[in-house]
Amino acid sequence: MFLWIYLIVSFVVTFMNAMPGFMPATWTVLAFFYIHYHLQLIPLVIVGALSATTGRIILALFSGRFLHRFLPLKIKNNYSDLGNLFNHYQKFTIPVMFGYAFLPIPSTQVFMAAGLANINLSLLSLSFLFGRLFSYSIWVKTANYALNNFQSIFSNINQTEAIILNIISFSFIFLIGMIPWNKVIEKVEKKQ
Repeated sequence: MFLWIYLIVSFVVTFMNAMPGFMPATWTVLAFFYIHYHLQLIPLVIVGALSATTGRIILALFSGRFLHRFLPLKIKNNYSDLGNLFNHYQKFTIPVMFGYAFLPIPSTQVFMAAGLANINLSLLSLSFLFGRLFSYSIWVKTANYALNNFQSIFSNINQTEAIILNIISFSFIFLIGMIPWNKVIEKVEKKQ
């Protein structure tokens, strides 16, 4: 029976992370399964991190392949320059993504931007995976503790706030594309 639950977790988490928005945070779903089905933390976190990474790769590939068509030329060029920046300075990708993975905020826009910028997904995904292995362990345990001590801690966010947060986060995709990354690259290269 437990194997089926892990398979369900994998499917749900992969699906959620492949969606461009309006999904709950992965760690909250993992916490739900951890608490309600009494799953083992380490296998749950491994399944969750692998599935989240798979979903984010799907999202990045989809964004790069399909969303790119709908962007104005200037934004496409800016994303291309951003991809060149990250692909050229890959040593920054690992610490940036690893650090970001510890935050309990969505990585949706990061992977959408990575897909639009054609950033090397293998390095980005590996950094994300290792970061999420650690962060999910922390957040799931924290959620379990919080649930056992403060029953209503997660009931304060309503649907309107969630919609507003998603709209704000989608605006970052547009704003990232508005930055003239070629000028950023020129400044970085002048300093070296």
